[in-house]
This record gives sequence, C-alpha cells and structure tokens, in this order.
Amino acid sequence: MGDPFDSRENFGPPLDKYIRYMYHRRVSFEFDPKKSATNLRKHGVSFAEAEPVLFDPRALTREDADVVAERRFVTVGTGSLGRVLAMCWTERGPDIRLISVRLATAHERKCYES
Repeated sequence: MGDPFDSRENFGPPLDKYIRYMYHRRVSFEFDPKKSATNLRKHGVSFAEAEPVLFDPRALTREDADVVAERRFVTVGTGSLGRVLAMCWTERGPDIRLISVRLATAHERKCYES
C-alpha cells in the first residue's frame, strides 16, 4: 500500500462534503484539556489554533484506516495562525472531537499546496 499523502486524490471524499455539513448545523469542538496542554507542549500547536482547519476549502481529509475502535480522520489544512497543520479528529455525536494536531510534514504540505 502506498503513502496516503502521495497526491490529493488519495485523501478520500472531498472536504466540501464536510464543509457543507458543518455549515448546515451548529458545530461544536470538544477536546480533553489535559490532552490539549500535552499536545501544545509536544507539538507547539494548540487545539484552538487547529479548529479552522476543517473550514479550509483547500483542506485534504482522509480516513485513518489504522484505527479500529472508531472512525477517525486526518485533515491537512490551514489553522488560525496561517500554519499548515495535520489534525486527527473524530465525530462524537454532533461534536467534532480533536485528538491531536501537529505541523504538517514537508510531504503533507506539498500535497496540500499542489
């Protein structure tokens, strides 16, 4: 199996499916505050900075096939500070639960910017 970030086509359904869905309902983001603090220390990115990633019209989203317990997604897009981020998230009822976020790798940035 190839690298899922080889091209824009490998990101699964277009993100506009998610954007339309979110614009037609109230979107609420949730996360564990301890996990958020740990993520900020480890990756230098806050969960608050990452929330706009899902509203980025150029964002790339793919399902994380490595996780069995729940459906998780990885989205690469621009955060509130203009940095390109890779965010892992899942849906919990009507909410979007942020799991982790980091700066996108050079390869992820290249896919996002192409």
